Amino acid sequence: MNAKELRAMHPLYRRLSGEVLWLFLEEQGLGPEECDSLMQHFLQEMEDNLRVMQKLLAHPERFLFLQLPHEHAARACPECAALHGMLLPATRPDWLNFMPPFGIGCPLKASALSPQAAEQAKIQEKAKRETGHKAGHKAGHKIGHKMGHKIEQATEPEAEQERKTKGEQKTAQAPPPGEPLPPPQKAEPCCAAFFAGLSCKTL
Repeated sequence: MNAKELRAMHPLYRRLSGEVLWLFLEEQGLGPEECDSLMQHFLQEMEDNLRVMQKLLAHPERFLFLQLPHEHAARACPECAALHGMLLPATRPDWLNFMPPFGIGCPLKASALSPQAAEQAKIQEKAKRETGHKAGHKAGHKIGHKMGHKIEQATEPEAEQERKTKGEQKTAQAPPPGEPLPPPQKAEPCCAAFFAGLSCKTL
């Protein structure tokens, strides 16, 4: 299967040509050098992903493995972050729907793993999750112990401390009359730091 046929099967590449991408980047105010650099990156990434697709199509016993590189985790949307570590058998009819990228600059990476490598990856991902859980529990215990120690050493009377705490909470939760409420915190869109702040969901 050639590159053109593979592109026609991909959820994003079949809808996005190089010309469309270049014009899109120019509309965002990027100069020729910036557009060229981002185009080269996009084309290289596309070549890598099409190679993964070809392996999975030729060897249906393999698995599609999705990873979110640690250095890009902060700018990933919740949907992409949730796919990190996912293993999908190439025998699954809809595995192509999970082939990244899902938009311009999507940080998810795909690879084609043998059954043995997939089993090893599953064990490693499980170990990472368990390690992260233990580290979080240990850190929470230390913080709780330290805070308890500070409270015991407090010099203010308990009633005065409680009054001040309630006053601070009231101030934080109830702004003065006529003052608008602060806007809700919004997560950065997926890939916001890569392609001039464009979202994966733009296309």
